Amino acid sequence: MNKEDKIQYVLNSFFKAYGDKDIDKLLSCFADGFKLIMSFAETQIVDNPEDIKSAFMGQFGRGENLIFNADILSMSASDDEAKVTFKYKMTFNDIDDNDDRVVATGKCPVKLKKVGDNWKIIELEQSISTWDKI
Repeated sequence: MNKEDKIQYVLNSFFKAYGDKDIDKLLSCFADGFKLIMSFAETQIVDNPEDIKSAFMGQFGRGENLIFNADILSMSASDDEAKVTFKYKMTFNDIDDNDDRVVATGKCPVKLKKVGDNWKIIELEQSISTWDKI
């Protein structure tokens, strides 16, 4: 596998783990020192492993019907670092009213680094472009 294929592989693993709400597989995609940047109403930086796990578990807790799709928009990589931007579409239960469904879309910049022979995500910025009740 070439470098781009290996980067694509870890991102696809992340996308699948997120869609499956599999916290252990999701966390295995991250390098030591991973930083989650949540740019919603206010920007919050989470870099403590337990807080990162809690943040994703909170996102997974939005109902059994979480649907997550993502596509890579751009990728640039050196021998040991990479930057990727992906767009996503996510459907889930509304935070305020679990009877309502929401479709959220956005773009997420991701930084990866090479760890041994593998690539790991070192930084992920989550943001929402649209938030529509359905």
